[in-house]
Amino acid sequence: MAAWATPVLACDDSPYLPILPGETKAAFNERFDRTWMDLRVVQRFQQQRRMLANAGSVYLGKVIDQRDLQSNHLLHVVRVEPVYIIKGKPRKTVRTLTDTSLTSCGPKGDGGATYARLGDWVFVFEGLPRSDWRPRGYDSILARDAVTDELIAALWKVGADPDS
Repeated sequence: MAAWATPVLACDDSPYLPILPGETKAAFNERFDRTWMDLRVVQRFQQQRRMLANAGSVYLGKVIDQRDLQSNHLLHVVRVEPVYIIKGKPRKTVRTLTDTSLTSCGPKGDGGATYARLGDWVFVFEGLPRSDWRPRGYDSILARDAVTDELIAALWKVGADPDS
């Protein structure tokens, strides 16, 4: 039996669904996919509500620089210019968001916006409780992943197309 130097994280949160009596494999797969997508939207909504409630500062920004931290392209850093303040004091300086390490469940660091490309719209949440996953107390998401009213309204206010 092998000993592991680091803990293995259980990060698969896919729903358990039984195959219904008489259900074909194709019908089950379709039902599973629909359920999984619905669950992901609910989880994103709950996560964004928590971040909005707990962050000291929230803003919509535009990525002005993006690069990989390693040659394997698994860890990233982006620079975000604040454009629209949703909560907290106006931020006038560029924020650097970075991945800090890679785990079996994905990167730790400053959130999903580290995967953004140059010119992408992102939301940044600052002043969150620090954790192993968010050691600097920042989190971020790509604007196209926004599902809460506050975040979507910010996109409308600046005329941002999150898919551009």
